[in-house]
Amino acid sequence: MKVAIHGSYFGDNFGDSLFVVQYVKYLNKIGISNEDISLISAGSRVRKYVKVSSIKGLKAIKEANRVIFIGGGYFGERREKQLIWHLRFWIRHISICLLCIFYGKRYAFFGVGAGPQSNLISRKLSKLAINRSEFFSARDKISMEFLLKIGVKSEKLIEVADSLISYPKINSKENKTKRLLIHMPKSTDHDNSIESILTALNNGLTEIHEVIVVRDFYKPSFIDITELISNKIFNNIKVFEYESPENLMDLICTSDLVITIKLHVGILALTQGKFVISTYVHEKTPRFYAQMNADVNCFELKKLDEKERIRFKQVLKNYNDKKNIQIPLELVEKSKENFTLLEKFIR
Repeated sequence: MKVAIHGSYFGDNFGDSLFVVQYVKYLNKIGISNEDISLISAGSRVRKYVKVSSIKGLKAIKEANRVIFIGGGYFGERREKQLIWHLRFWIRHISICLLCIFYGKRYAFFGVGAGPQSNLISRKLSKLAINRSEFFSARDKISMEFLLKIGVKSEKLIEVADSLISYPKINSKENKTKRLLIHMPKSTDHDNSIESILTALNNGLTEIHEVIVVRDFYKPSFIDITELISNKIFNNIKVFEYESPENLMDLICTSDLVITIKLHVGILALTQGKFVISTYVHEKTPRFYAQMNADVNCFELKKLDEKERIRFKQVLKNYNDKKNIQIPLELVEKSKENFTLLEKFIR
């Protein structure tokens, strides 16, 4: 059995790269060897994290017995630069679906997010691609509702949860000093909001924290605004260079408070029992926190007005009082369902 994997793995995004590692490990667990697993269009850095076949592109699709589309929110557009997003969506994702249809390949989607899509062509292509698949396991209710609305057949849809929600707990040593991990945008578009949040953190934390700012490898266009602001507000910050999902995961596991713009940095921190404050620019993020009834910990950077700053202080008080969020067991079970579906699909 040869399996080709597709996802949103073109750069070296922490969550998207970790999806690849997670699914390759599970395929190995159920008896699929690395030689029989291929990545259709993954970037070179992502390929270094797994020792799978070097076959890629059209050849990977043609040789595969099954094609699996793994997690990510790539069926939902961004709020900004929408035309570019739709062009990339057709080239990067819809084209793979159409090739699967053309070559008569069985393909399915596992824990993928969908909607919104303002472009009629994208909606029509999404409907076609999903209706011709074996099934689409959607990672949240909003994705399900969107897909039904554009005409996807209900029998093709299964509501699950993001597969990384069931990521196993990693044992790590406790630090003598509390650790604050800052993983926020480094663009001047949000510098006022970033400064407000970091100032509130500095004023509101009741214990001394080691402050670590994460620098993303895969976003060289980010001009370290968060780092510059952090240096003004905190004493002796440390800068963490992203090298791989594994080394960022190690940092998350040894942190106490994680403030992040990225959905999967937040999800993985929660799986490890860390307190998370989410800042976001993409609507896929509050969907996850809504699943947990934890919207209070979620803040949209563009709307950080005085009312939201007061709410931020209350969330920080919850952290000081050790009132943490727990991922509901039901959500963890829904996350695991992706792999039950995968095993049935492969067999």
